[in-house]
Amino acid sequence: MGKQIDTIVTKQPKTPQTAEIVCLDCGKVRVVGKGEVFQVKRCVECQDKYRKVLRKQYRKNRIQQLKEKLVNAEATIDTLRMKLVQAGITPIV
Repeated sequence: MGKQIDTIVTKQPKTPQTAEIVCLDCGKVRVVGKGEVFQVKRCVECQDKYRKVLRKQYRKNRIQQLKEKLVNAEATIDTLRMKLVQAGITPIV
């Protein structure tokens, strides 16, 4: 009877397919995975700067919206006070 020899088969890891993109802002070449080609448009440094600018714009717009809401609320309160005075009711300050 023969001996059975166990053979160990090692699989070679697949090498990821890569592609090169050119940064929109600085023109630097960046190597990304093939699946990310349609999502990535900037190099790492420029993407960080871009996100920082977006966050700053969002905060600025948000603060402006809150100020507008406050002004509208104050105008509504003033209108209601005037109606109370016209009705002969003393408003609580």
